[in-house]
Amino acid sequence: MSFMKTTIAALTLGSALICLPAAASAATVNYALSSAGAGFVSGSSIIPDGTFGLSINYATMQNNLITNTPGPGISNGDPRYIFGAFDPDGTVEIDLGQVRTIFSLGANVQLPSMGDRYILGPFHAAVSTDGASFTTFGSPVSSVAINGATVNPVSLSAPAQGVRYIRYSFGPDSQVFPGNGGSAVYQVFANGSSAPEPATWAMMLLGFGGAGLALRRRGGALYRLVEALPGGVQQTEEFDAPDDATAFKRAAAVAEGHIELWRGAVRIAPQLDS
Repeated sequence: MSFMKTTIAALTLGSALICLPAAASAATVNYALSSAGAGFVSGSSIIPDGTFGLSINYATMQNNLITNTPGPGISNGDPRYIFGAFDPDGTVEIDLGQVRTIFSLGANVQLPSMGDRYILGPFHAAVSTDGASFTTFGSPVSSVAINGATVNPVSLSAPAQGVRYIRYSFGPDSQVFPGNGGSAVYQVFANGSSAPEPATWAMMLLGFGGAGLALRRRGGALYRLVEALPGGVQQTEEFDAPDDATAFKRAAAVAEGHIELWRGAVRIAPQLDS
């Protein structure tokens, strides 16, 4: 018996509710890490090699922004990314490697309370999916003032959205050492929710665009598609279909081409292609 016939046979058991099993709680992931596929794209400026007689390892300094294990970017052991002097708005751009669903981003920076090369702010950011067209990130707040009471990390939040490129901006050079490099940043982050393991039978869409589907047979040819949204909210849609196979294909299309269905804790269908 084919997979589809097996599925349809299982569905003839009355009007049983067919739904996805509860998915494991998604973890928050910092996608702005090199270990997650992120890479450094560019900086508006960087401290010149030879400043105060020190040598600069630019590759290390840039990578330190996107790693949990920073190395000495300067010959004196300093791991910070330091902008060049007189930069009107120190900015670094990161490529997340692919479009990720992000709901917060920010950085650990040198603060006024921490001493030299502090960030003046305000901290602000812009995001893009293609690296060409950028939009301001943050809602309802799109910038963070930096002062003596600020603590790390400085961050912005917004409704979950697809992001690949991020420009983090930290304001003008504090000019603590005029002409000898500017303000300093330790690490950036871009937080989103992790996707489930590929082998997990609970079908989830990437990030919060949609997570989980439920399909219930309602009398003859009326079906209900349920999309789980953040905060336990569900968005439902009822539609007509001539048969179960057609209904499955519609549900599969919503799930980017694939869907896996359960009845309670029992799997009643393999992965289906639309």
